[in-house]
Amino acid sequence: MGSIPRPRGRPRKRPEAVAGDRAYDADWIRRWLTGRGIESAIPARKDLREGPGRPPTCDEQRYHDRNTVERCVGHLKERRRLVVRYEKKASHYKAMILWAFVEEYLNR
Repeated sequence: MGSIPRPRGRPRKRPEAVAGDRAYDADWIRRWLTGRGIESAIPARKDLREGPGRPPTCDEQRYHDRNTVERCVGHLKERRRLVVRYEKKASHYKAMILWAFVEEYLNR
């Protein structure tokens, strides 16, 4: 990620790529990302790409990584304690997330 210069505060970070599902396959989204130097990992919708021109490409590895992260978040949301966020301190919340990962690993 590259830093974006700003007058004060911490530097903002710009992502290298954005991964989305087929619902985000719109020309204006792809142009917006390209204009900012961000790669898109969005597969083309099958029903809308029948005209002239080449359909946009999708980095399959980045898209697979998106699916992995989404499933991981889904598993974490099964634990009510994490969704409601009973722990207000960040260190305690992080410990509960780690506990959920350990529990998930031991149940496999």
